Amino acid sequence: MKRRLLLAAVLAAAFLVMLVVKAYAGATPWIRATPRPEQNLVHLEWGMAPASETGNYNYMVYKRETSEPEFQSIPVKDRVKVLNIYPPVGDPVTFTNWKGQRFTLPRAASLKRWMEEPNAEHPKGYGMGLIDVDAVPIPDFNANPVKYLKNPDGTWKYDVIFNGSWDVNGGYDLNANSLPVVEEFIKSGRGYLTGHDTMFGDRFVNTYTRKLRQFFRIKVGHPWDWWDALPGEIDYKDPKQQPNYPTWFGGTKVKIIKKGLLTNYPWKIGEPGTILTVPNSHSTSQYAFGDVWLVYTNYYTTPSPPHDDDPVDPSETGNFYLTTWCNTAMIQTGHSNCEATPDEQKIIANTLFYLAQITDGTSWDDHSAQDVLPPDPVAGIQTSSVPGGIEITWQRPKDNGNTYYYYVQAINKATGDRLNSAVVGPVSYASGIKGYAYVIDRNPSTDPKATVNLAQEKISVALNPGKYYLHIRAVDNAGNVSEVRHFAIEVGFELQAALEPNPAARGQKVRVYAALTVPASPSAAQYSGYRSSSYGEVLQAEGGQVTKGGSYGYSPDGKVVWMVNGWLECRFTRPATAVYVQFNGSDHNDGYAKVYVDGTYYGSFQTQNKGHNYIRVGNLPAAAHTIRVKSSGGHLHVDFFGAASEPADGVRSAADSICTVLSNGQQLGMSWDAALQRYRCEFLIPDGGSPGAWPGDGRYPVRVIAVKNGLEKSVTLMLTIQGNIKEKIYIRTLEW
Repeated sequence: MKRRLLLAAVLAAAFLVMLVVKAYAGATPWIRATPRPEQNLVHLEWGMAPASETGNYNYMVYKRETSEPEFQSIPVKDRVKVLNIYPPVGDPVTFTNWKGQRFTLPRAASLKRWMEEPNAEHPKGYGMGLIDVDAVPIPDFNANPVKYLKNPDGTWKYDVIFNGSWDVNGGYDLNANSLPVVEEFIKSGRGYLTGHDTMFGDRFVNTYTRKLRQFFRIKVGHPWDWWDALPGEIDYKDPKQQPNYPTWFGGTKVKIIKKGLLTNYPWKIGEPGTILTVPNSHSTSQYAFGDVWLVYTNYYTTPSPPHDDDPVDPSETGNFYLTTWCNTAMIQTGHSNCEATPDEQKIIANTLFYLAQITDGTSWDDHSAQDVLPPDPVAGIQTSSVPGGIEITWQRPKDNGNTYYYYVQAINKATGDRLNSAVVGPVSYASGIKGYAYVIDRNPSTDPKATVNLAQEKISVALNPGKYYLHIRAVDNAGNVSEVRHFAIEVGFELQAALEPNPAARGQKVRVYAALTVPASPSAAQYSGYRSSSYGEVLQAEGGQVTKGGSYGYSPDGKVVWMVNGWLECRFTRPATAVYVQFNGSDHNDGYAKVYVDGTYYGSFQTQNKGHNYIRVGNLPAAAHTIRVKSSGGHLHVDFFGAASEPADGVRSAADSICTVLSNGQQLGMSWDAALQRYRCEFLIPDGGSPGAWPGDGRYPVRVIAVKNGLEKSVTLMLTIQGNIKEKIYIRTLEW
C-alpha cells in the first residue's frame, strides 16, 4: 500500500513538473527602447510573451554602444542593498545613521557609516538614503555564506557584495566554503565590488578571491617576491625573476577618463579630466582589461623606475584606480585602512549603484545610455561692422549623439533557466545644442570654460576699435562641450591722410596730415518737437505690440498712453541703428523718463515744460531692438515708438602710435594737434636722384601707419615729385 501511495505521489509530482515545463515552454522575452533626449536617457520596457509569464522571471538588461565590441549588463535598480564582508580589524567606531539607528562597528566595516551617516553634503549620507548596508565579518561569512546571502526560500538577499577596504584585506580572504557561493552570486547577475589588495598573485594571500578574476577581466602577476606559480595561479611571471611584476601604480590623485552613469549618478563627480583626491593607494601587479573609469595621475611606481619589460597585452592597463566589467568592479580603496575622502566615498556610492543589475521590475530609465559625445566646434564665423561695435554670427554646429543596442535576459525564478530577447537598435539620440560659452578679450588663448552664457548664434557687442579674440565652445543639453575655437576679430577705425602740397618739388617741404575716426558708442539724447524724418518701423504706444505695466491709462481719444509710475516696453521686429520714443505735450508731461534699450540703461530725462519732445538712442548695432520707458516722479504721455537705420556718428580719436614712412624707408613721427584733432608732420624733399629713383622726378609711396588697441591700419599716398624748387625760382626771376 505504501509503495502504491509513493508511486502515486511520484507520478503526481512528475505531472506537475510537466505542467510547469509546458507553462514556460512558449515564453519569449521582449524589450523596447525609447530615447528621451530631453532627459539624457533611454527609457526601457520589457516583459514576456505571453504577458502572464512576466511575473515568473527576473531580468537583466544588456547594452552595447555602437563603438563597443561586446554587450555588458547595466544597472536597473534605484535602491541598493549591500552586504559588506569585512576583516575584523580596526578600532570600534560608533555612529548614528540617518534613520536614527546607532551602530558600533570595527573601522574595517566603515562602508555602512560612509553610506548612511549624515554629512555636510547630504543629510542621508553618501548613499543619499538609497543604499542600505549590512556588515558581516569575513570569518563568520566564510563559516556559513548561504545564511548571510540567501533567504529561506533560496532567493538572494542582496544586490551587491563589497569586500575589501583594508590594507591586504587585514590578512583575510574568502575560503573554499564561501568561494562557490560568491561565484554563484556573481553568475546570478548580482554585483560584486572588491577592494585594494584582494586580488593579486601571492602564494599565501587572497588565494581564493583571485580565482574570481576572470569575471572582472583582470590579470595578475606576482607582487613582492618572484613566484614560479603553477599554471592558472597567476597570469604573468617576470622573465628576469624580479619582484613587483608587473609594475605597481599609486598616488592620492585620480583622474576621470571615461564618462557615463558611474561618474554622474547619484553623485556628479566630474567630467573626463577631472582630478579627485583619494587616500594613498596603489594597484598591486594587476592589469585591467575591462572599462577603466579612473586612473592615477602624478603617480609613483613600484619599482621606480618601472620595469622596462612589463608585459605587453592588448587593451590592458596597469594604471587603474577603478575598473568595471558587467556586474563586477575593482577599486583600489583600502590601502589607508578606511581613511576615505569625500571624493572616494562618492565614487564608492556611484559604483554600488552601477553594480545593481538584476530586477523583477519591467521598466527602467537607463541613465547609463547618455549622450556623452561633444558637439562639433563652432566654425565659419561671419563678422560685420555695426555702429558702435560688431556683430558676429555663425551656423549652429552639429551635436553628436550616441547609438545603443539592447537585449533583455529573462531568468526563470523557479528553474534558473535563462532566455534572451532579440536585440533592439540602433537607438540613437543627441541631446541638442544648449548654447555657447564665450569670452571676448585681447588674449589669443583664453579658455571660456563650460558655463553657457549665450543661447543664440549671434553676438552683438559694443567694442572700441582694436584687435580682439572671440573664444567660444558649444555646449549641449547633456553638458558635453566642444573643442574651444579662437577667432581674431578686428573692430576697425577709419584712417584718413593727405599730403600738402602734392605735387611737390625737390627742396620743398611737404606736410602730412592724418586723422583717426572711430564709430561713436551708443548714446541717448533728448530733442524738442515731433521728429519729421521717416522711420523704418513705428509702433503706437496704445497698440497691442507694446507691453504695458504698472499704473497707466489712455487719453480720451485712446491714442496716447498716460503713465504714473508705469512702464511701456516696445519690441521692434526690423533691424535698426536708432530707436525713438515720442512724448505728446498736448496735455502735460512733468515726470522723468528712464530709458532702457536691450536691457541697458541710457539715462533719465526730464519732460516737464518740454511740450512735444522725443528721446533718441543712436549708434546701436543693426538689430531688432527692445526699448523700455519707465515713468519716475510724475506723468508721462507717450505717443509712439519709432526705429530707423541711420549713419553712425564719427568721433576723432588719438592713436596709440602713428608714423609716416617715406619711399626711402625713412620713418617720421607725427605730432597731435589737439585743437584740430589730427596728426601732422613734415619733411624736406632732398636734391638729387634721377627720374624714377628717389627723389628724382616720379611718383613715390608715402605710408601713414596707425595702431590703436592692437589693430594696425595704414594709408598709402602717392607723392608726385616734379623738378627742383630752386630751378623754378631761378627761371621765374629771369622772366621777371
